[in-house]
Amino acid sequence: MPTPEEIRQDELIPWVNVEAFAAGKTHSFQIKTLATVRWAVTGQLNVRLVVIRPLAYIRHPESASAIRFHPVSASGV
Repeated sequence: MPTPEEIRQDELIPWVNVEAFAAGKTHSFQIKTLATVRWAVTGQLNVRLVVIRPLAYIRHPESASAIRFHPVSASGV
């Protein structure tokens, strides 16, 4: 089975746009999933692997902290 990093880099597995409600608002992000995965820890139980696309961080010139930035395009890439 490929690692989550290999799945993230695999261009044959498409990114899917999803939304989730957390901290009082809806957030948009992208995921890749593999269904029916077996993991030694879960024994005979089937699980789903979900890889969340990392957010890019940019440094704001007037701030000491970084700002998360990853626009989700209509094409899903």
